[in-house]
Amino acid sequence: MAMRKIFLFIPVLLFVSCSGTTSSEEAAKEILKDSSKQEVVEEQSKEIPKEIEMQDIEVRSSKGEFYAYFADPDTKNPTNIRNAPGGEIVYKVPVEEREYFSFKVVECSGKWFRIEGGLESYIPDEGVENVELSGDCWVHSSVIGATLVGGINNAVVRKMPDENSEIVSNLSHPTDIFLEFLDMKNDWVKIEFTTEDNQTTRGWIPASWICSNPLTTCV
Repeated sequence: MAMRKIFLFIPVLLFVSCSGTTSSEEAAKEILKDSSKQEVVEEQSKEIPKEIEMQDIEVRSSKGEFYAYFADPDTKNPTNIRNAPGGEIVYKVPVEEREYFSFKVVECSGKWFRIEGGLESYIPDEGVENVELSGDCWVHSSVIGATLVGGINNAVVRKMPDENSEIVSNLSHPTDIFLEFLDMKNDWVKIEFTTEDNQTTRGWIPASWICSNPLTTCV
C-alpha cells in the first residue's frame, strides 16, 4: 500500500512542479517584454542634440557667392521669391521687369538658392528701380541663370571645385553659353549647359567667371 501511495502522489507533484515552472517562465517573459517596451519608448523620446541638427543642415547646404539674373521660362506669371526652400512667397517679381534685375547668390540647398541684398536694376534711370528685400529670400534654380564674362582665356569646366581637377569641357565660345546652376562651394559654382553639338555638360567653374548682366559681357 505504501508503494501505491507513492505512485499516486508522484503525478500530482510532477504536475505542480511543471505548472510552477511554466508560470515562472511566462512571468519572466512578460517582465522582459515590458522592459523592452520601456526602452523603446525612452529611445523614441530622446531629443536629437542640436549640434547634430546643425551638422545635418551644413551637409545639406553649401555657401559661396556669385551673381545671377532671372531666367524664368514662365512668360505669363511673376517669379516667386520665398522665405525658405519651398516656403511662403514673400515677393513676386513682375514678368515685365524681371529681365532687368541681377542679384547676389550666397547659399544653395538642393535646387534652391538664397539671394541677399535685394534686386539690382540694370536700368534704374528708365523706371525699373532697385528692390530691397529683407529676411531670408530663396529662388528655385529653374528661374535663374547667367552667362560667362567676356575675354576669358582657357575657359574650362572641371569635374570638381579645384583648379587642378580633371577638365570635362573646353568652352570655345563662352559668352554664347547660357548657364544653369546646380551647386556652389566657396569660390566655385557647379553649372549645367548645352554645348554647340547639343550635349549637356556639368562641371565647376570659378564664380568670378559668371556674368550677371544679359545685356553685356560684363567686361
